[in-house]
Amino acid sequence: MDKRIACLCTIKPSDTNTSHSEQVFSIFDSARIHNKENGIVGAFLVADDTLMQILEGESSALANVLYRVNRDPRIADVSVIVNINIEKRAFSRWSLKLLSEQCAPHVEYLQKVHQLIHEDASFTSNLDTIRYHKIFFHTDNTRSTAPLENTEKSGFEGTLLSMTSWPRPTQLRLTAELMKVCQLLIGHTVEYQRLVTLAIFNSRGELDSCLEKLQEVNAVSVIKAKEPNNLHSIETHQKRKQTSTGGSRFSQALKQFISGQGIKGGHRQ
Repeated sequence: MDKRIACLCTIKPSDTNTSHSEQVFSIFDSARIHNKENGIVGAFLVADDTLMQILEGESSALANVLYRVNRDPRIADVSVIVNINIEKRAFSRWSLKLLSEQCAPHVEYLQKVHQLIHEDASFTSNLDTIRYHKIFFHTDNTRSTAPLENTEKSGFEGTLLSMTSWPRPTQLRLTAELMKVCQLLIGHTVEYQRLVTLAIFNSRGELDSCLEKLQEVNAVSVIKAKEPNNLHSIETHQKRKQTSTGGSRFSQALKQFISGQGIKGGHRQ
């Protein structure tokens, strides 16, 4: 049976005069050649100095890739955040994406990739969370959370919002900000004021416009809160899973691959 893994790492600055782009393509080229020879497919996602590799293939082949990645002097802080068995591959080839917040096709591509792995992702450090957010939401998770300027009363005041499914890319232009709002609301009930406090947008008007667009395509549920004390606080957008302690996370993941023991899972449509 095939496996799917996702790992995060940081691209080191070059010791020579090599530019960042040249460094990225150098890492990608060596991975591309090796992966093609070993029947491995997936995605190579880069946002600034953060690299996420999603790999699908035979267990022993992926174990070898992890070993190579961990020993690559051009990258640091390798962390495996997804490690599952799959019945069917989601990728047909190995591809590179240099992510841009302003590129609409990249936003749509990221939404699909995020839906594929987010339920199986497990973070064991703040660095993992920061790099994950940088890849999918173009933020380092350190942005100020000062409330948006309250210049006029919003029609969403005193409401609770939630989503049960993502809007389709054909329904809305999925900007980075809209994706952040959707990720916060999917499967959770969130107080409007909490969205204001997170300052995802530059103004309250922009936030309200985003919510109105979600309402127009019936993607968001809006209800009046009965009592302030009943308002639900926002939950973390990732389901945290128990992780074992002691020893190197990379070594543990590698041992799991070699011994044939892995987290059981399946392909997510």
